[in-house]
Amino acid sequence: SAAGSAAGVSGLAGSEDHSMAWLLAVAHTTTSKLEEAISGIGSLSPAGSKQLAADVGYLSNILSAGLGLPQSGSLADLHKLLSCPLSGLQEAVGGVSSISPDLARAILVKRRAASG
Repeated sequence: SAAGSAAGVSGLAGSEDHSMAWLLAVAHTTTSKLEEAISGIGSLSPAGSKQLAADVGYLSNILSAGLGLPQSGSLADLHKLLSCPLSGLQEAVGGVSSISPDLARAILVKRRAASG
């Protein structure tokens, strides 16, 4: 019946909402754990920064293109801070808004410590 079909579609939409909410929660938790892990790193060598930037970019791609989630501002900010040249890092730290200022400054300190 039409009513049965409508109820089935409605139930499917609700299921999709729950699935999306779950995926968003997993993405948020994963990003938070990544930020915690980065905070625990003592210094970031140029090669380490490059590898971590690639890993962050890969995770961002999986979440957005692979799972259809919105682009993560936190991951974009992390990628920006990890991949920009040291000469532009101070300016980049001032331009991020999706991660904590403390984490942004910590990345600056970690990258500078390893470079000189």
